[in-house]
Amino acid sequence: MKKIIFLGLIAVLMAMVTGNSFAGGPTPSWKETEISRQVLLPQKIEVVPPAKDLPQQTAAFFYRWEGVWGDISLPVVLIVEKIDSATANVIYCCGRSTYTNKRDYYRYKAKVIPGEKTKN
Repeated sequence: MKKIIFLGLIAVLMAMVTGNSFAGGPTPSWKETEISRQVLLPQKIEVVPPAKDLPQQTAAFFYRWEGVWGDISLPVVLIVEKIDSATANVIYCCGRSTYTNKRDYYRYKAKVIPGEKTKN
C-alpha cells in the first residue's frame, strides 16, 4: 500500500511543483536550489539512469522533483534514484514547516504500475 501511495505522491508532486526531470543520456549534475538547501538530503545518493528501452512515460519519473506543499509550507525533494518497469528506488526529503520542525528523509522501494492514474 505504501508503494502505491508513493507513486501517487510522485504524480501529485509533478502536478503541483516545478520539477527537474531527466530521462536518458548521462546523469545530470546536481544543482543546489533554495528548496534543496531547506531539506535534509542523505549523504549518499546513487542515481542510475533508466534503461534506454524503458517506456518514456515511466522513464520521465527519474531524477529529482521538488516543491513546497502550499498549506503547510513544507519544502520537499523527491529523488527517484533508479526506476525500471517494475520498481523505483525513491528518497523523500522534507524540511521544516508550519506542521513540523523536523528535517528528515525516507527511502522507499515503490512498485511501478504503468498506465495507473491517480484519482483526483
